[in-house]
Amino acid sequence: MYTELLRFDKERSESLQRWLTGLPSSTLAGWLMDTAMRDDSLRVVLRCEQAQAAAGGFDVVALREAIEHFTGNLHAITWRESSDFGRRLNSVVGLLSRALDRGHSSAVIELCEFALHRTELAAMGIQDSEYWSDHVRDELSALHLRACQMAKPDPVALATRCFQLRIHSDLGWFDHFPRDYYELLGPSGVATLERLLTESVESSQPDKISRRHLDVGLARLRQELEG
Repeated sequence: MYTELLRFDKERSESLQRWLTGLPSSTLAGWLMDTAMRDDSLRVVLRCEQAQAAAGGFDVVALREAIEHFTGNLHAITWRESSDFGRRLNSVVGLLSRALDRGHSSAVIELCEFALHRTELAAMGIQDSEYWSDHVRDELSALHLRACQMAKPDPVALATRCFQLRIHSDLGWFDHFPRDYYELLGPSGVATLERLLTESVESSQPDKISRRHLDVGLARLRQELEG
């Protein structure tokens, strides 16, 4: 999230934080604005946070637009810039983390799913030479699980959405489901997964390549459920 700050050792980081805490808010605001005028990512984050405050603490539309911003514009990115693009996505993790800390767990669940899907598409669209996507995937997946543990969503709806996300994931970005979610799914969620699995195996698929990909994913999921 604070990539440059991580270069400091713990003692220097704590010292810097104490110093910043003692500065006048007007000074900090001025520095932030100066930096935001040169840093597009920071400017998007600040505008999104401003929208959250204006909406009384939560603005799902602004968050969704910020996710679209950070995961889009792939046509202008080359493999040389892919690691910088990955670092920008830490802003998505930060925005969703703060929304979750403010208690908006139900909305964060679906926003995480949206962000994971968009980020997977981004990873497919540019060369991931620095493996930035692994870090982002892990961070967003952990946030999704945490939000589910807080919100305790309807297990049938959760099973249905995440089943579709998993079997249509070209990079296996949802393979942690349902492994980490059994307690949340309960009997009704697991039964839903089994029904969806059976229906998908029996359904017709005209695209043979997609069918082979789907068959492999379904077979793996079947093994997990039976194990």
